[in-house]
Amino acid sequence: MKRFYALLLSVVLIVTLSLSAFANSPKPPAPAPPAPAPSQAGTWSPGPVTAVSVASLAGLTATSMADTFGNHVKDLLNNKDGFMDTYNIPAAARVAAFFELKFDGVIPPGGLLVPITVNNAEPGDYVIVMHRRADGIWEVVARGFLGADLTIVATFTSFSPVLVLVVDAADVAAAGIKAPKTGE
Repeated sequence: MKRFYALLLSVVLIVTLSLSAFANSPKPPAPAPPAPAPSQAGTWSPGPVTAVSVASLAGLTATSMADTFGNHVKDLLNNKDGFMDTYNIPAAARVAAFFELKFDGVIPPGGLLVPITVNNAEPGDYVIVMHRRADGIWEVVARGFLGADLTIVATFTSFSPVLVLVVDAADVAAAGIKAPKTGE
């Protein structure tokens, strides 16, 4: 009987040791996460002033920006630092324009309303107008659907780089964007 218990304890010991050995065995490496799909923003070019028309308000000027800013915008649209997620920008968004906007007047309380016509978009496209504040933080100054006049009105409380993003009307439903009044 002693031999039986010794054999039984030996089997239990072997099983116990092998379980701990299996528990510590290296796991196969996790598959690498898929590379982020390049955003559809790859079709933009840094000729922003021709892509938009900014209302001619006294003291308001829009000028082109350097290609280096275009590289920064491309990084942002590849969701660098969670940019797309933070500002709720659909993946289908493309750059319509980016430009430097300056105003030599006094900004009224509540901000200056600036109509921006997006010449390289179509009626029904969804537009997001963003402005980079002096502290480097981006803010959305307008969101909405373009009408027949292709114009969106943005409210600025300060001026610096402006970024205009467009989601084509065909991609609006897939992006989950709904019209504010109808919900369609």
